[in-house]
Amino acid sequence: VIFGKSSCAEFMKEAYTPIIYHNKSPEFYEEMKMKIPANLTDNHHLLFTFYHISCQPKQNTPLETPVGYTWIPLMQHGRLRTGSFSLPVSVEKPPPSYSVLTPDVQLPGMKWVDNHKGVFNVEVTATSSVHTQDPHLDKFFTLVYVLEEYSFPFRLKDVIITEANMEGELKASIAALRGAQLDTCVRFLHQLLNKLIQLIVYPPVIAGQIVNLGRAAFEAMALLVNQIHKNLEGNQDQHGRNNLLASYVHYVFRLPTAEPLMPPAGAHSYEMPVQYATLSRATGRPSSLHLSRSKSISNSNPDLACTPITPDEEVQRIIGSKVSLSFSSMYYSFSFMFLLHPLCHFFIIELF
Repeated sequence: VIFGKSSCAEFMKEAYTPIIYHNKSPEFYEEMKMKIPANLTDNHHLLFTFYHISCQPKQNTPLETPVGYTWIPLMQHGRLRTGSFSLPVSVEKPPPSYSVLTPDVQLPGMKWVDNHKGVFNVEVTATSSVHTQDPHLDKFFTLVYVLEEYSFPFRLKDVIITEANMEGELKASIAALRGAQLDTCVRFLHQLLNKLIQLIVYPPVIAGQIVNLGRAAFEAMALLVNQIHKNLEGNQDQHGRNNLLASYVHYVFRLPTAEPLMPPAGAHSYEMPVQYATLSRATGRPSSLHLSRSKSISNSNPDLACTPITPDEEVQRIIGSKVSLSFSSMYYSFSFMFLLHPLCHFFIIELF
């Protein structure tokens, strides 16, 4: 997976630095590029081996003698590990299954250079369209994945995610999205909006109870859209519509039609119909929404007369009442139109 140089094969299994002659504290100005797999596990890691090179080979003396080992696990707690590292170096070969731990853990029976201090400095950078490398987005996507796969319990750093604390952790991760870097949110905008819309339209079922995350997800979407409009003012058309949001609505957005997977048999049995979520409306605008433009919120009753069974039935109701549209039947559409404030003029023209 290591890219070879011009005189080597395209990909290599090992890469070597130049030899530093008679230097006890060498600095290697060497850059190595790797093509890592998309599906990384806790066993994937980078292994560094340090050799002593004999400049004057003697009889029965090997040219290369390993003198130290250290490593960097590529994945830890579901996140890609990047940045600067100061690693301790072991003088003994690591034992089996060492890669799930970091070299900072002093494994029993191993001898370390300079009493297990960090003596090898290395920097790892990544360019990835799979791993966000943002702690807020990573946590949110991880929790949504755990909820979709219903893989409880799940260890996330020092917290064990169970059915009991899943709702609180997910709400906290949605609220923490405001701290994510905007450039990272833009790179993963389609996936982020899709997951938030999924939580709004189909509330998750945890331990047999429907958890309403619609308000928290809706506020997170509104804040994200507002940040994009304020910070990317030069990326708007003549109608004031942001090109990123317009391309998402035109090419990517689809109202979720597939109901989320039910918990596996034996986890928690329940008899509860899965229904569409309705956002609870407060009397005033939430204080957490610091929107620069004044937009009125519909005062319609979010509780529909009857709960739609399928998305097709809801669409047929909207089409059937095209001439005399009521605010109740258009509740879900207006909710999304309010989110994309400069785009809602486009949607209203299309709908009417």
